[in-house]
Order: sequence, then C-alpha cells, then structure tokens
Amino acid sequence: MDNFADERDYQLLESDKYTFFVLRRIIGGKCELILTDHERMIICFTCNPFPVWIWTPDDVSEAEKEKVYRIAAESSLLNGRYRFNLKYELAEYFIDRAVKDGKPISVLTNMFAYDCPNPVKPAETADGFLYRCNSEDVDELVDFMDLFHREILLPAANMRHRAAWHRSTLCLPVRSFAGNIMLKI
Repeated sequence: MDNFADERDYQLLESDKYTFFVLRRIIGGKCELILTDHERMIICFTCNPFPVWIWTPDDVSEAEKEKVYRIAAESSLLNGRYRFNLKYELAEYFIDRAVKDGKPISVLTNMFAYDCPNPVKPAETADGFLYRCNSEDVDELVDFMDLFHREILLPAANMRHRAAWHRSTLCLPVRSFAGNIMLKI
C-alpha cells in the first residue's frame, strides 16, 4: 500500500467520475491519510468534519472487501469518529462486519450525495432550462455552499470564512458531492 496518489489512481476513478468526483479532486491535495494499491482500492481522508472516501471497483470481491475493512480498522478509522463515502455493496459489508465485531454503526443518507444511474424520464416536460453560473450568481452559490456546510456540520466560523473566500475569489462551485452512502462507525 502506498500513501500517495498518482495518475494510476486518477485513471481508476475515471469509471466513477461522477460518483467519486470529489475524491478525484481531493487525492491530489493535502490529506491526513491516503492509502492506495493503485489497482483496486483507494482510501482517502482529508480532515474532520469531512468523510473518509473509500473507492473500490464495481466487481469488488469478498476478499477485497475484507481487506478494505481490515485496513480501515488497522488505520483506526473504525473508532466511531469517522464517516465514510463508499459504494453500496462495500457499505453493506462494512455494516455486517461492524455488527459482527460489536461496533456501533449508523447509516446516514446525504442528500448532497445523490447518484441516479437509471433516471426515469418525466411524463411531462418541465419548464426551465440549463443555466451556466457566472459571477453575478456568487451570492446564490455562497448560500448553497452555506447550506451544504451546515448539512455536514461544519462549524459556523468555518462557514463564514468559506463564504467570504467564495465571494472574494469568485469561486463558482457548479457541482456538489456525488457519493453513494455515508456510514458512521
């Protein structure tokens, strides 16, 4: 296991570029923990209050699920202080193992983390249109980011700092989290 990400990891995430969009953005930055085999598993944690991201391929085997769970446990990630973004199948494995190991667990659904692989076409066409944000939309986008940070329980002082930063730099976030499931173990 390496504690750095490189092009191989970005390539792995190409198959999940929407679901793990945030992970693609953070693995190249400052992280408290990165563990990757550059082939079948990426574990990444930036800092609190953000979740630990765990990527595995869709065809992850039972042995690989156990390996990921064991590595998470050995890395002290299963001590009750962390939340996780991971795929459904791996989340189910973590839930079953945590119960078997006597670890308290809860499942959280993050509405900012929505994945819809098979959207249903509406019966009626909705009014409206797609709109690309520009600098005049900064206040509305900052309000959205404020709501997002409240949802992830980011302290108010940090929210004010982030809102000021977004306004001052005209940073226009046009995407939000695209994870699957968040677990708290």
